[in-house]
Amino acid sequence: MRFQKNYLVAVSGVMMLVVSFVLSAPRTTKATSSISQAEVADTSDDLSIDASLGDTQVALKRKHRRPSGTLIVIQIIAVLIARPSDNGGPPMTDLNATITGADAVQGSLLYALAWLAGYPDPLRSVRALGYDIDVSEEHDRPCTDGPPSELCQERARRLATLLDATLALGSPDERLQFRQGASALGVAPDCSAAATTGDSPVLRAASPDRPADLLIDAAIGDRQIVLTRKGGGSRVEYMDIRLKDVIITTVQPGHPDHSDGVDLNVRITGADMIPGSLLYALAWLAGQPDPLGSVRALGYDIAVANPHVHSCSNQLSSHTCEDAARNLATLMDATLALGDPAERARFRQDASLIGVAPDCIVPEP
Repeated sequence: MRFQKNYLVAVSGVMMLVVSFVLSAPRTTKATSSISQAEVADTSDDLSIDASLGDTQVALKRKHRRPSGTLIVIQIIAVLIARPSDNGGPPMTDLNATITGADAVQGSLLYALAWLAGYPDPLRSVRALGYDIDVSEEHDRPCTDGPPSELCQERARRLATLLDATLALGSPDERLQFRQGASALGVAPDCSAAATTGDSPVLRAASPDRPADLLIDAAIGDRQIVLTRKGGGSRVEYMDIRLKDVIITTVQPGHPDHSDGVDLNVRITGADMIPGSLLYALAWLAGQPDPLGSVRALGYDIAVANPHVHSCSNQLSSHTCEDAARNLATLMDATLALGDPAERARFRQDASLIGVAPDCIVPEP
């Protein structure tokens, strides 16, 4: 992933070990989904998500290999919980494991959730849902050495929310099946945030000296979205927003599939640059004719330096631009879940007002 923080432990490579035996535990009937795992296994792509807000980061990779069957390498590269301490590295939870079996594609993500939540036997938890997988762990540093805690389960829910948002870039069937499996494990994606009206006291009182930098780097197959929001200057007097590598595969009648990419790099200033910067990126990606006007109409005091004149709508159909913006809003929403609930709730409200609400639906029990 592109933007690893300097204090993260580097992962030198992917360790792959093919497990040549299958445990004889009987396979149970799946009650969680009408979609068979075989239907999504052959179309599932490599997946990566790296999201951070301030000092909190979650990063995961799923690598799909098919040497003579289904083999998945899953890496929870980092789950940072707080700022690094002065006398040591940051508290971190990480995992490197190889998943094999007929259901390794979906089962790998569910195993990562169960492991991060601190379940005593994450493999058994996933198999109990009817997933045929085996696991070989190369390295693990668990959330807790004791019984599972609410804190560990909350971290797993944050990861589930980010994975759900990333899967929105790919197959709807795979995303639905993941939601159902995560819900059955007890760590369903968090698709709820308290609604707010009027001004958010958290946002309006936020000090411009310490705004939280934000990073999103999500990819599934050849579809990717990368966004960074960074404050600049000795005193943070502006926010730099960079939206790049928005790759959207489109299909046109009579033409082969092709990929179009769009990118944006602007500087946002003004009293409301912290929340307004994210909203501007959404309005611009959606192809709105006056993205700055759309954000100012919500009451945000921002200005934009060096705006790009060529928008998404110049390269893609407006419908595709709106879809891309909604995917970005969903990823932003999942990343903001790592921080203050009031900021996330305000973002949801405003994104909806400019017509690109996050796509997040509570899964059925």
